[in-house]
Amino acid sequence: MKSRSLSSLLAAATVSISILGPTNVALAKDALEPPSHSSATTELPSNPLSALQTLTAGSSSASTEVLSDVASVPTNDVGAHAIDATVNDIRVVIPTDPVEPVSVESATGTSIKVSLPFAGEAASAKEVLSGVVAYDNDNGSTTVPVVKNDGSVQIMTVINNSEAPSAYTYRIGLPPGSSLASESDGSVSVLAPDGSRIGAFAPAWAKDAHGADVSTHYEVTGTTLVQVVDHSSANIAYPVTADPYLGIDLISSAYWSGRTFVVTPTWWARANGNSPLMHQALLSEFCSKYGSACNTQMWWQLACHAQFAPFKATWNLDSWLWRDSYYAYIANLCN
Repeated sequence: MKSRSLSSLLAAATVSISILGPTNVALAKDALEPPSHSSATTELPSNPLSALQTLTAGSSSASTEVLSDVASVPTNDVGAHAIDATVNDIRVVIPTDPVEPVSVESATGTSIKVSLPFAGEAASAKEVLSGVVAYDNDNGSTTVPVVKNDGSVQIMTVINNSEAPSAYTYRIGLPPGSSLASESDGSVSVLAPDGSRIGAFAPAWAKDAHGADVSTHYEVTGTTLVQVVDHSSANIAYPVTADPYLGIDLISSAYWSGRTFVVTPTWWARANGNSPLMHQALLSEFCSKYGSACNTQMWWQLACHAQFAPFKATWNLDSWLWRDSYYAYIANLCN
């Protein structure tokens, strides 16, 4: 079977089909318990961990399961870095001083930095859990970065009352020539100078304490990302939780097992892999990393898994299969 060009595969990837929402993943009980060795949560004016626990336990989508798949990495609230760890070949740095940016750097050297909102007024980082710290913004809100096992970072905002701000500004440090681009699905792409997608912020969301949606959206000006959270309604139950969710890699690992190519997606891909834009990024990463498996038949199987079976432990692609369309793979449960 001859491999097609990447441009041909991209064209094949744009087929329009309905998208299923991600399946809920059970939260491990011990992920809800604060660490016995840390008094960090009691030192904050409110308990952001409680808000994240409630959100995760009642979540109906992977994007709001914020305490699922959290990285077990060294975490503290002293020294220059609250977290400095390499996770899934991605180095993640969470500063102790909020004036310094959060940094995410891939194995290939792609670096994205995110300056935190209200950094000039915020308190230093306090440990919440392994992989989770909190900054009290001294304005009714708390910023809570959460590091995931795939190297992605959810920078949560816990809004405690109606007096808290409605706009949260993140200045994004990008590689030279790179840019931000607002997408039709609500996500914000990080684009390399050649236009390829090297990272993305997932579509904005916000939930109140009862799990009800709160109106929110991104505004992008140059390399500044603002999340606007409209929590002015009298019906909102506080705290409100919102986030920008930054991810780079979509594939954690892959290997040949006989004639089957076994792909393990990242949590970021599982949570955000259903959109056509993400599919194009997935194809580009797949072909760049694993050229020996890059052909139309394998891509159709990969895309099908991303849309319809995101939470399978692995996505198994059978090189010996040959079907005449993407829809044929859908009809045959992706293989």
